[in-house]
Amino acid sequence: MVNISYQLGCRHCFRTDGVPSVYFLADGDPALFRKKPEYEVVRLIENWQKQDKRKCQFCTSQNLEILEVKINDKELYNFDRLSSICRSQYRNMFNLNIDKKGDKISVGHGTSPFMDNAVLLSMLSKFSSLVDSVDSSSFEEHETGNVFMFAMGDPEFNNDPELIVVHKFKYHGITKEDIKKVLDPKHWSAG
Repeated sequence: MVNISYQLGCRHCFRTDGVPSVYFLADGDPALFRKKPEYEVVRLIENWQKQDKRKCQFCTSQNLEILEVKINDKELYNFDRLSSICRSQYRNMFNLNIDKKGDKISVGHGTSPFMDNAVLLSMLSKFSSLVDSVDSSSFEEHETGNVFMFAMGDPEFNNDPELIVVHKFKYHGITKEDIKKVLDPKHWSAG
């Protein structure tokens, strides 16, 4: 049995009740689910939420964010664990944090120490495709906002964005257009 717990945050009113929600999968294998990237499980939960017509209990919006995913009480996304895997297996990793306050946007990021420009551009392309795949109505602008993305790639992936695995993608309070501006490759270099 697999116990998938998470919290719901509302991208519209920026509220959460702080109480974990849970799905139980009677025929699921916990070991297989723990190997999945958090983003893959988040997408699965989002689909279940849509089928259940789940709404924010505070404002009734259906624009919900899935937070703090755990499989049988074990955190699925763990930066230190993933970073250790990247170091020990010489994998490329890239994390991107975008903060918005008013009309100011600040960007922080981290990469593998051996990442070159071609790999960086592939990671940006993967993130850009991911943002494009999300309906624009999910990106509600607020006075403050945040985007966080984390991805890993195999060292032999030859810069193929299809071989990059996104482990985390969360966003709220910022427009799709603003995210796409940050991801524009002309602003980036690995050095």
